[in-house]
Amino acid sequence: MRITTYTHIAILITGLLLININAHGQEKIELSLDEAVAIALKSNWQIKMTETKLGMAKSDLMKANSSFLPNVNISETFISTTDPLNVFGFKLKQEIVSSADFNPIVLNNPEAFDNFTTRIQVEQPIINLDALTGRSAASSAVKASELNLVWTKNLITLKAKYFYFHLQLANKKKEVLESSQKALKENFRVTQNLFDQGLVQKVDVLDMELRMTELESQLLAMETQINDINLQFTHFLGYEITTKIALTDTIQNFTEIPLENSSQGISINRSDLQALSLQLKASDKMLNSSKMSFLPRLNAFGSYEWNDNKVFGTSANNYFIGAKLQWDLFKGGKNIGKLQKMKYQRNLMQIRYDEKLSDSQRELVKIKNQLLLSKKQLELAELTVRQAKEVYKIKSDRYEEGLEKTADILQSEAILLSKKLNLLQRINQYQQLIFNLELLLEKEITK
Repeated sequence: MRITTYTHIAILITGLLLININAHGQEKIELSLDEAVAIALKSNWQIKMTETKLGMAKSDLMKANSSFLPNVNISETFISTTDPLNVFGFKLKQEIVSSADFNPIVLNNPEAFDNFTTRIQVEQPIINLDALTGRSAASSAVKASELNLVWTKNLITLKAKYFYFHLQLANKKKEVLESSQKALKENFRVTQNLFDQGLVQKVDVLDMELRMTELESQLLAMETQINDINLQFTHFLGYEITTKIALTDTIQNFTEIPLENSSQGISINRSDLQALSLQLKASDKMLNSSKMSFLPRLNAFGSYEWNDNKVFGTSANNYFIGAKLQWDLFKGGKNIGKLQKMKYQRNLMQIRYDEKLSDSQRELVKIKNQLLLSKKQLELAELTVRQAKEVYKIKSDRYEEGLEKTADILQSEAILLSKKLNLLQRINQYQQLIFNLELLLEKEITK
């Protein structure tokens, strides 16, 4: 008796200390399910990374556009030389050649000459078929990244709902345990009265105390579980780990979801499948780009320059323009190797798309079957709770009259608690399956 009581008190004190330690320094925030989803979509790490990848894809598109836009640069070059050819040439460029410069002695052995050249150069691609196809591929990659972002947000929405309902389930389980604890204390009072009247033995009181201690231990374990889920949820939402989340929405009671509303299969317009389809198209275009690298390119070029004996001088100027047709017939097998690699990458993307579509169809069938099973299990769970409540009430009434054994009332109490917790688990399981079904169909089934 004394040992059991001391154990009970020690567990109670330990629990209170843990709760106080966990609560100390915590910021408490209240969140509805919609608010939690909105915060996750704004702050989640995975979304930020996907947005960054989208930015990288847009940068690649900008880089691909450079193959069709002019390349312009400005330079200032200084040269000091005694090279006869260059000295005479720079004098021509500066337009300062005189008859004295044709003196053979001066031509053959000139003095050092300084020249500053200010030049503007322009290069403009005219025909570049492989770059044209490459730009189209980059554009498809951007669209695919945008759809990947949509799908990522759908996944984060699902995870936010999962964490929200998982934390809510833990809180509800704690409430059920506390309710059972309250009822058990009443049973203990009855047991003590019966013992005082000599209707039960000392072992019955000890059994009741032992059950109370076990229930206290379950409550402590549930408190730890709640803290763990809260920690995961705050990290997921981007909050400080010391934040305590209070939920304002409650677990929905079971409502049947007509599966005929979701009888269609997986749509190829689902964002992740569309993204893979666009990536497949991008692979096709990159393959065509590799093929077109065997074709000639035509580029125009031109420059305008000023030459002077001082920096940025403009005393003399000249220009030249031209066009270049270039055809790389053989580059040591580099183009052939690139073409083969593009073919394999395109085939790999096709396999990924087919595998994703097949896997999604399989997952849809699996979830629909699980929903049918979960619905039946939930209905049975509701029935067993009602039955367990009725049994417990009858035995409690009989126990107060001394017509039931302590072991019987403890057993019926444990069964009722187990059935209540099982019902909560079934409700949560059914809701999670609905969320998964909504993700696969990319549409809301319930409001």
